[in-house]
Amino acid sequence: MKPLFLSLFASLVMGLPLAHAQTHYTILLIGDSTVEERPETHRSQGWGAFLGKYLNPPWKVVNCAKSGASTKTFLDTPEWARAQTVPCDYLFIQFGHNDSHGKGRPESTDAKTDYRDYLRGYVEFARSKGIKPVLVAPMHRRTFYPDGRLKDKLKPYVEAVKVVAAELNVPVIDLHEPSGKKFAELGDAGSEDLTAPDDRTHFSRKGADWMASEVARQAARIDPILKQAFAPKSPTP
Repeated sequence: MKPLFLSLFASLVMGLPLAHAQTHYTILLIGDSTVEERPETHRSQGWGAFLGKYLNPPWKVVNCAKSGASTKTFLDTPEWARAQTVPCDYLFIQFGHNDSHGKGRPESTDAKTDYRDYLRGYVEFARSKGIKPVLVAPMHRRTFYPDGRLKDKLKPYVEAVKVVAAELNVPVIDLHEPSGKKFAELGDAGSEDLTAPDDRTHFSRKGADWMASEVARQAARIDPILKQAFAPKSPTP
């Protein structure tokens, strides 16, 4: 990690108490609009709004995701300030959609450099508080070439997630592979009801629920405690 970036996270955690040894039965989410919980009447939803329905009591979700945030800009949000105070057992980290925006935009990062550094920072923050980090590889956008093939602009960011996960020995939930497979199988028209109207990035309630079920399914496979936390079977469309 770059020394300047390490210093940034050191200042964030300085003075904060380590997580208590007892279980808080809480999963904390940070990310962008594809994770964010919105009012039920909103045209789109993030998967974080539905994850709780797949948890066994007394487990719960605290969702601090922020629309428009990238790994870089999330650090300056009230949601990140709040996240640092939440007693929890796991931190699920999913960014990438806004990081992939064009160079020069304030939220953009490079998949081979600072995006990885920021992910490392969130992982180290979690561990400094006794929280188990889980990296979540971002899902596909529902965008197709004229010949019907699925576009894959986020692939470099997905690869970066897996590189950092291997480097730091962090479990990964991969939403990229199953979402890409589903979109490719259904095609453009067939997958339209999984995203919000006239939207290629954000999910409908049906799509967000499906993504949450995939998070639950994979989470139960990567950690013995999460296996107990999530129901053994989660429905998919």
